Amino acid sequence: MAVSAGRQVLLDHVSEATWQAQVRRWAEREGWHIHVVYNSRRSPEGWPDLFLVRNGRAIAAELKAVGGRLRREQGGWLVWLRECGIETYVWFPNQEAEVKRVLGVAA
Repeated sequence: MAVSAGRQVLLDHVSEATWQAQVRRWAEREGWHIHVVYNSRRSPEGWPDLFLVRNGRAIAAELKAVGGRLRREQGGWLVWLRECGIETYVWFPNQEAEVKRVLGVAA
């Protein structure tokens, strides 16, 4: 689904915190159980921003603002979790259609 030029400008300026809040709203609406690390100092370095489970599926998602970069530790966790059969993603605001598809958000 194509994004309008105006929407693209908006998405390019969404903060990571705002993006995470939006993804959480979609996931909650679709019945996903969500684990969020509120204090990253108390979790392993690089652990994904969101861990979602529903109906036998598990998703680990690292959320980034447009232009954000994956740190080595973050990439490591995503690889290790993927090796365990968990779906892993790095999601940017300009990928909202893909995020909605993965989460099963109705159009």
